[in-house]
Amino acid sequence: MVLKILKALFLWITPAWFALAQPSADLQKGDSAFAARQYRLALQQYQIVEKAGFGSPAMLLKMAYIHEGLSQIAPSLRYLSLYHARTGDPAAEQKIQTLAEKNQLNGYQLTDGEKLRQLVAKQKMSISILLVTLVVALAGLISFQKFRRNQANRAIISLLVVGCLALAWNQYANRPTQYGILNGNTNYLMNGPSAGAGLMSIQKDGHRVKIIGRQDVWLAVVWNSKTVFVRENQLLTLGPIQ
Repeated sequence: MVLKILKALFLWITPAWFALAQPSADLQKGDSAFAARQYRLALQQYQIVEKAGFGSPAMLLKMAYIHEGLSQIAPSLRYLSLYHARTGDPAAEQKIQTLAEKNQLNGYQLTDGEKLRQLVAKQKMSISILLVTLVVALAGLISFQKFRRNQANRAIISLLVVGCLALAWNQYANRPTQYGILNGNTNYLMNGPSAGAGLMSIQKDGHRVKIIGRQDVWLAVVWNSKTVFVRENQLLTLGPIQ
């Protein structure tokens, strides 16, 4: 009986172990190729790792470096942005701004309000824990007051309601702004989600746009404060589209 259980565990664990080991091996191959200055080979290995859903901040930084060396600005900016999102490294943010200014690209300057919103979104889990603790404490205090005085303080009840509303907002509405980087040789920004819609503008690759929606193969983005549509395959997204 024990042998059967051990055999079942072995059969269950082995595929999972190999699934984890393979990206690690590809990452090591990529690092070795990068150290040997075989950058195209390194990039191929890193792309395999990324496709498997793995990768370290160091790998993202190396991919950005390789793409910049190949004069592929859009992918370079994408990996720099992903690296910055993972690490918060101010040097990466400065590099992004430098590349954007050098190539005359739009969309990389954030307002103070946008920076604050991004910061709050990054702290979503911490805010949730704080609000849950507050709501539980207030609920406990109200129960205690009802037990001792047979009534609860209205101010505390109001705070509890506000806390519940804030928790709901943080859970369902507090999401980071989604961005994408134009990556086609010629990017057509359309007035509607159709090839037959009016043409709004033609832009080079590298510009960053805010993603606000999806319709079939078209993504709704903001360009010069206007909503336009671009094909999904012409945009490098900086995270999953919600």
